[in-house]
Amino acid sequence: MNRRPLRAVTKEEIATYDRDGAVCLRSILSQDWIERMRNACERVLAAPQDYSLLKTDRPELLGDERLRKELTNIYNPDRLAQRRKSGFLSLKFMWLVDDDFRAYVHESPVAEIVGEVIGANEVRFFWDQIFAKEPKCREETMWHNDMAAWPLDGDMIPSFWVPFTPITDENSLEVVAGTHKDRTVYWPIAGANARALAADHPPNRPPWINYNERRGDPNVRFLKWSMQPGDALVLHPRSYHYSAGNYHDTQTRIALTTRWVGEDIVWDWRPECLSIPGMTPETMVRGTPPRGDLFPLCWTRPSRAPGRVAAE
Repeated sequence: MNRRPLRAVTKEEIATYDRDGAVCLRSILSQDWIERMRNACERVLAAPQDYSLLKTDRPELLGDERLRKELTNIYNPDRLAQRRKSGFLSLKFMWLVDDDFRAYVHESPVAEIVGEVIGANEVRFFWDQIFAKEPKCREETMWHNDMAAWPLDGDMIPSFWVPFTPITDENSLEVVAGTHKDRTVYWPIAGANARALAADHPPNRPPWINYNERRGDPNVRFLKWSMQPGDALVLHPRSYHYSAGNYHDTQTRIALTTRWVGEDIVWDWRPECLSIPGMTPETMVRGTPPRGDLFPLCWTRPSRAPGRVAAE
């Protein structure tokens, strides 16, 4: 399995990410990694409960009671059956329980690719998530940005979205270009923690914007990509994005998203945010960086020279 990217990230790709808050990197991952991780995702999707973090032999990972409740809900057999009926299933934290996902974190070239795109001098891992939409699935993923639901502050925490099946305009992720420059801390209106705290929605935290209502606005630029396995999308944490259903008649859309942390990221815990394995509100000390074996250092720029060394 290759540990280096198939090619260098270009200056044009870096500029696109800076301008739009998202960039599609063509033919950046080897088919060896694509095949290995597609098989791993299909294995987990076939038996989600076997790969639940609830089965971990590290009880300290479940020290936050909110996380335990969230995972209990996700892996409840009745809920899994409902999700399968809807055609949309999302699972997370596989790297903490499965060797293939751990190898992808520590041995693949993804950390280096991410570091080059965002201009980081070091890249740590944050967490992983599978998204699977069955053929003819009509369930949408609402417009949102990720930063609103993460207990972090900074810019260097992109998502690296890798499809294992061909992506067309009809089932692509969709991004509103330039929204990563908006520093508003929006209020997440999805997710277990946000729903539980809906009554406490502070007046200075606007809800996520529904950009479907602005499709005719000439000042809003919508981005879509047709993609092949081996391509990857790098997405800024503040970029608004959305996914329609999977309108393909026979092909499941499977993608693996991994989130990575650069050196400007610090804890900014808020009650509505995602619960993190092994962490509690008390250990996520505001203004301090994520460190330790739960956020492993996966890539360091050679000689720690300043970032943004790219191919012409």
